[in-house]
Amino acid sequence: MNKHCVRVLLGNFLIWMLGIHPVVAQDSFHVYAASRSTQELLVIRAEFGDAGFELEMSERVSLGFAGATICRHPKKAVLYIAPSKTKWDGSASITRGATVQLDESGSCDNVDTVALNHGYAYMSVDRTGKFLLGSNYHDGQLDVYRLGPDGLLFEHVVTVDEDRRNAHCILTSPNNRFLYIPYVKQTNALFQYTFDSETGQVSAMTPKNAGPPEGTGPRHIAYHPSLPLVYFSNEQHVGVSVYDQASTGQLTFKQLCDVIPDRESKVGLSASDIVITPQAKFLFSAIRGRRQNFDRVVGYRVQDDGTLSLLGFTETEGVPWGMTLSPCGRYLLVSCFEGESLLAYEIAYDGSLRKVGRLQLPRYISDLVTY
Repeated sequence: MNKHCVRVLLGNFLIWMLGIHPVVAQDSFHVYAASRSTQELLVIRAEFGDAGFELEMSERVSLGFAGATICRHPKKAVLYIAPSKTKWDGSASITRGATVQLDESGSCDNVDTVALNHGYAYMSVDRTGKFLLGSNYHDGQLDVYRLGPDGLLFEHVVTVDEDRRNAHCILTSPNNRFLYIPYVKQTNALFQYTFDSETGQVSAMTPKNAGPPEGTGPRHIAYHPSLPLVYFSNEQHVGVSVYDQASTGQLTFKQLCDVIPDRESKVGLSASDIVITPQAKFLFSAIRGRRQNFDRVVGYRVQDDGTLSLLGFTETEGVPWGMTLSPCGRYLLVSCFEGESLLAYEIAYDGSLRKVGRLQLPRYISDLVTY
């Protein structure tokens, strides 16, 4: 554990013991986002200084395409950026993406244009750092690419096409053996696969579909760090579902934690991202309130058995979409898609959120990563 994280843990211990918020010396970190509207990679410096927590735009790097989805390599200073939609020229895909190498300071060092098979709603790198995974929302394909020793794109490995629309998140399990693809809206499915971390091949489990409750629309994934449990934000049900994970990978529904009572309308509301804190004390999801002016981050306490209890709501700006944690888990960062902003919240010892920073962003920012 690095010194920065030790200081954060010590600060959190003092908060718990004394009920105060001490000023703890912080190392800086960076937040990265791809802008559809300006076709740039935004590099944002986050730092805790004498004036408090500060967010500052440090770089705007031209990409030459409308990047939307972004992820990072778990072991190397490399980012991957893709558009959300596949582009076609006659019968051929011409979808353009990018790999971005960062220098030691976290600044952009080099941008390489890459050809992708599809646009992606979500991308991730497997736990070994050997494969890049992408899920296509509009046509439902799953793509696997092999990465080179430098983390750069090397070759396409496989495409899985289930002939279903609305595929969303794609994220391997902590042991890297399993892979789940949630489908939102009318598709409402949760497909289960085994993942070969040597070859990148993907094989369907039996049953293939874990069968989420009707109308939930599982969207994004979070894994419990120590228990065999998987959490999904529910786009349509506007809550979170909890699933038990068998040793063979199959998921079994465990809990539906709704946040909007049945008597209240969910029209115009949809859940987006989900994150769990490193020690699995708290879980956060976001609600996009386009037609009800109900834009919120929802906090949950994670019980000892991994089930959830509702903590409460924190108001955001227009349409909270992407969320990520600071490297040590002390801060929650939220992109507001139509609010044109990046919001930073400090996570208190009791799971409550205190807004500590805001930065103006271009319109339509969705994904965020930190480094």
